[in-house]
Amino acid sequence: MRVCDLTTPLGGLARAAKKLRESWSIVEAEWSDSVATDFSLAHVSPLLTEVSQAAAAIERFQEVLRKAERECGEESEPV
Repeated sequence: MRVCDLTTPLGGLARAAKKLRESWSIVEAEWSDSVATDFSLAHVSPLLTEVSQAAAAIERFQEVLRKAERECGEESEPV
């Protein structure tokens, strides 16, 4: 049994990022001036980049946890 499961929260993060991308696409269809461009460059794009980087880090950390669990050979309850 896994001590720590990061797969479920990672899925939630991926769904939230997808929803943001979809919602922003809808907004961009109606709001296409320089303020929208500035907002996208200052807030939306960096956020999506950071979410992507965080997801990659979480996936790597999940692999480290799985390896540690295998090496320890312990069956523990999740925390």
